[in-house]
Amino acid sequence: VFRHCNSNLYGVEQLSKKLTTVLVNKIKQELLPMKTIVEKNLNDVRARLRAMPSSYAAPKTSADRQKLLVGMTQQYLRYLTDCIRGEYWDRVLVRHPELRMYNTVLKKFEFFQAQVADSAPRFRDTDFIEDLATQIKQLRGRELPGFMSQQAFFMCMAQYIDMWQEPMQELVQDVHSVALDVSVKLAEILFVQYPGLREGIKGVTERALAAMAEETSEKLRTILTKEKDPFTLNMFLPQWVNKLRFDRFKKAVEGVFEESNSSNYFTAKEE
Repeated sequence: VFRHCNSNLYGVEQLSKKLTTVLVNKIKQELLPMKTIVEKNLNDVRARLRAMPSSYAAPKTSADRQKLLVGMTQQYLRYLTDCIRGEYWDRVLVRHPELRMYNTVLKKFEFFQAQVADSAPRFRDTDFIEDLATQIKQLRGRELPGFMSQQAFFMCMAQYIDMWQEPMQELVQDVHSVALDVSVKLAEILFVQYPGLREGIKGVTERALAAMAEETSEKLRTILTKEKDPFTLNMFLPQWVNKLRFDRFKKAVEGVFEESNSSNYFTAKEE
């Protein structure tokens, strides 16, 4: 039967050729509309890019320059806010790990916490208790028996608070340096074609961070000064302390009377 048929109508090879021809013709039919759609989308994307504030097109009028500057500043502040908050969703922040300010500052703060924790008094340590008792005894004045030299205790505790001063200043300087570096690098990445704007942002950032660092240091020094004072917000604590003082004083006076075998102050004074 196949001898009387055209050889182009049967066989695996001929079937493959026919299917290939159908596929190529179908691709040719669909390729032109697909090309038209891609070109249209490409033109739309290019138009949107030209309208963005970061466009390389130079503004022609003063209003255009002002609009461009406002848009670029808003874009810069948005990225900088994300750096501070630790929200690294944008592609720019993903591709530039050196802009991740939150992570860097957090590591600095954790190191500061470790330094403060290491300098804390070891109240449960026997050696610390013995050393503290020795210092209080050496600084003891004319206190009555049963009374502790509170000023000596406060002086000992103030020494440990003074140890926080150095790591505190280091933390302020580290945060200042990290914030300045991230701010400058972000401007360099976003405003490659605007060197004047980059220098302006750098100058403003340096002045603002310097003022903030000084203000922060002053507030922290005030906090450390308050930590040195024997101050409490518990209104009942002074009353309880006074009661303990009175009880100890009464016990000391009664002990003196017992030793002198006297029943009143005047008799004990004469003896």
